[in-house]
Amino acid sequence: MTEQELCGECGVAPVRYVKGASELCEPCALWEAGFRRVIAPCPFTLREMECLQGLAEGKVYKQIAHELGLSASTVRSHLHNLYGKLGAVDRAQAVLWRLATDGFPRPSR
Repeated sequence: MTEQELCGECGVAPVRYVKGASELCEPCALWEAGFRRVIAPCPFTLREMECLQGLAEGKVYKQIAHELGLSASTVRSHLHNLYGKLGAVDRAQAVLWRLATDGFPRPSR
């Protein structure tokens, strides 16, 4: 993972603004400023979160795919997209992030 500070609101995106004692990413800062038509603070899709949860439970792509009714290549695509959003280079880093966050950021508002 990168060494960047993460948003104090969503805990996912890199910090871009400081508001009082909170350091916020751009989507959260815009939300706080009253702009409501912005990208949700949580950059992950539901499927990406479900696939990562499966990995965190020790499942392989085929098992995750079967449970979610997807193909293994679709699960792989969801996870590779999520790795890019996290800045993780492999599944181990993504799973460590998942376990360290004790859950996922709030879903979109």
